[in-house]
Amino acid sequence: MASIKTNFILFIHFALCSFIHSQIVFASSRAAIFINPNIDFHQVCQRTTHSDTCISTISQDPQEDLKTNLIGLSTILNEKARAVAADILTKINGFLGGPITPPNKNLLQDAEAFITDADYIVYNLDFSSLNHQTYPEFKLDLEEAKANVTQTAPILSGLPANQSSLVGQNNLLENVIQTTLEIVNINECNKIETCTTY
Repeated sequence: MASIKTNFILFIHFALCSFIHSQIVFASSRAAIFINPNIDFHQVCQRTTHSDTCISTISQDPQEDLKTNLIGLSTILNEKARAVAADILTKINGFLGGPITPPNKNLLQDAEAFITDADYIVYNLDFSSLNHQTYPEFKLDLEEAKANVTQTAPILSGLPANQSSLVGQNNLLENVIQTTLEIVNINECNKIETCTTY
């Protein structure tokens, strides 16, 4: 009887150990998928506030290797933000170099200062270093860049019609930065809102 009881206890022990091990492996695999997923960027973009901007920006980018993970998507969007900011600054400089009234010159110079600050921030972001420890810094940088662009909007709205193209580009820049921030948030805590668990 003792031998049967001992064998039964050993059987239960090994069965429980096997079950627990299988659950650990399953949970680990799920965690690995979340940390480094082979994603469909369309599905990720659909979660963002400006999904059309997200999809069109990433679809048009030739860097296919960056479209399979969240870090890569953030990189593509940030490169778009750099390009739009640079284009805005080029156009502002062009308007400042032409005939312009003093009030409009002041508006353009104010807008130039805000966009320059935003451009400096996005230009210096390197998403290859994004992780749980660096997330707060990336979040703050993107929020600051977006705030600068947001403050530019009412300034540009006071410009004459021939300079109104700047308004659309400024809106695009704001949307791209916002989308980048949301994907950074998804990468950190799987939601588009700011993560508070760091």
